[in-house]
Amino acid sequence: MTKNKSDNFNQRYSLSLDKSLFPTLRLVTSGIFEKDMSWITTNDSKSDTSVTTLRPSVDLTLNTLLYTAGIGYNRRDETSKTSGTPDSTAINEDFHALFGWRPVGLPKVDLLLTRSNTFDASRLLRDSTNDRVLLSMRYLPLKSLDLKYQGVYSDATDRLQGFESRELTNSGRFTYSDQFFKQRLLVNTTYNVTRQDTKTFTTGAGEIPIQLFPFNGLYAPSDTPAVAALASFPALINGDAATSAGIDSLGVPTPGNGETRPRNIGVDFVNPTEVNTLFVFVDRDLPPGIANFFSWDVYTTSEDPGSGNPEWTLVKTIAAAPFTPFLNSFRFQIDFPNVTARAVKVVVTPLTPVAAALTPTFQNPDRIFVTEVQAYIRKSANEVKGDAGRTSHIYNMDVKARLLDVLALYYDGSFFFTRTSPSSTTRYTLSNGLHLDHTFNDMISGSSRVAREDDEEPDGHRVSYLYSASLKAVPVKTLSHTLIYSGRNEAISGKTKNTNSLTLYNYAELYKGLNLNLSGGATFVTTETGVKEENYNVVFGANIVPNKTLSMNVNYTFNKTNTTGGLTSQATGLFQQRAELNATFRPFATLYLFASLGMVDQDSKTDTLMNYGANWSPFPDGTIQFNFSYNESLRTQDNSKIRLITPSLSWKVTSYSLLDVAYAFTTSDSITQTVDSKIFNVNYKIFF
Repeated sequence: MTKNKSDNFNQRYSLSLDKSLFPTLRLVTSGIFEKDMSWITTNDSKSDTSVTTLRPSVDLTLNTLLYTAGIGYNRRDETSKTSGTPDSTAINEDFHALFGWRPVGLPKVDLLLTRSNTFDASRLLRDSTNDRVLLSMRYLPLKSLDLKYQGVYSDATDRLQGFESRELTNSGRFTYSDQFFKQRLLVNTTYNVTRQDTKTFTTGAGEIPIQLFPFNGLYAPSDTPAVAALASFPALINGDAATSAGIDSLGVPTPGNGETRPRNIGVDFVNPTEVNTLFVFVDRDLPPGIANFFSWDVYTTSEDPGSGNPEWTLVKTIAAAPFTPFLNSFRFQIDFPNVTARAVKVVVTPLTPVAAALTPTFQNPDRIFVTEVQAYIRKSANEVKGDAGRTSHIYNMDVKARLLDVLALYYDGSFFFTRTSPSSTTRYTLSNGLHLDHTFNDMISGSSRVAREDDEEPDGHRVSYLYSASLKAVPVKTLSHTLIYSGRNEAISGKTKNTNSLTLYNYAELYKGLNLNLSGGATFVTTETGVKEENYNVVFGANIVPNKTLSMNVNYTFNKTNTTGGLTSQATGLFQQRAELNATFRPFATLYLFASLGMVDQDSKTDTLMNYGANWSPFPDGTIQFNFSYNESLRTQDNSKIRLITPSLSWKVTSYSLLDVAYAFTTSDSITQTVDSKIFNVNYKIFF
């Protein structure tokens, strides 16, 4: 039996100044001192650890209607001391200057200059400098025309590894969107061109990270990462590492309301691209106990990641990715073996209440927002020594036209083209379709579409025929039924693949506060190799709100897949059903109760998960506020039971000081281990 005892003492002092020196000149400066000390006893073995962090920063900004100019500096010194090991100090400092010009009727210009130095105190383990210049311009000469240019020059030097890399990237984007003939014709087109030149000097070994520029960002919450279709999220790759990209937080989900499924976050290159590193940026600094909680699963696919059920392949699982500051931002570095794929993603589960409770000084554990995702390929210095260049072109055009006045008959066409050199990789997709919408009467309407797609890909020319039809009935306002059929027939190199599916959706609002939905369908696929797949699914959901204090949700899904034929001629089957019931109850403003019960049955293996808890704040408006929270979860898969009890007290001593006291009791019991944790936390804040 292992017995662990730990005592922690955390200090944090901050001083900040935000002052307008003139109406347009603003000075912001701050200094933060943190020291975390812990004394750990494991059986008879003792160890002492302390981490001291010093973070000074200063920014001076001049801002007018015409232009913006500013300079700044920030530094982070982190010294770690552990009994029995040498002390270590890691230092990261950033210098930055910016200029922005916003003339009326002319291109807007933004210039950013940065220098980042990373080293240890003795400069024996790390000593590197990264200089970066970013110039961006945007011009809107017409309402329908948008022109963008971005140039990035970077000079990275690693003095210990003995290499220097200079990289210049120029990219332009043309976007045109307009309507013609009284909105009967809609045209939207974009063209992107990027040129990247790299020059490398080396006298030693080491690796050089080369940034890649994906076509789109990807995101979806999903607990089936192997077949998850991801939605387009351009904000994930817009270069802004400070602002949330608008996806679900990685923090603790709100009880009874927050999205708890794993986050699938990635990028789409369109062309197969070699990659081995992803940087995932978040909007705040995370203490080690929080940053090390997250586990990252890396997946890749060569299919379109946003359509159907793309097949994702697991590449690697990273238990705890390195987390470091970078140019006024914070990022996880996720390294994995070299892969060549169209898209790559990471799957990460949100922070749990128990994990957050183990770091009581961490504020707002529900707010950890992803801001940016960047992709890199790390190559050895000798491999990329010399000059290298890469050019990529991406063109897209969408056209929609109404053909008739009597019938709502439309033509929709699209053309997508991409080319990369010097590899001379070329791909294009040409689509031509007809779409018909028709309303039969006040209750019944329908639509149908037929289309042909021609794809030129590295593995050959593909011809696909797509067809779909839907019928919707709304007999009353609170009741609707929709029947959808879709099919796809595609041929490549003499081999064909057929897909057909039929789905029925039903929705009913039986009473005010009682909504039901029921859907079911089947999909039949015959692949190029003769494999036949049959997939059947049923989804049921109910939302019950009998009054403003009580809310309940019931969800059930059933999925069965049968596979026959192919090379083995052996039939296989997969079966899964999932049910969940959750409820929240707020009898009065100061008391919040929640409970959930979930069951997953997959291939005759059943896993049950139960979670319930309460939050009570009897004095929400006084200078002394007491809070009591209780959370317990049970899972049959590993016979685990986790209980978290946290009483806390917040006292506004004066208008300039605040005292927070919390005591967290955590008990975790499973078939592999038992852990009891008691954390007492006192936090006294003084404001000037």
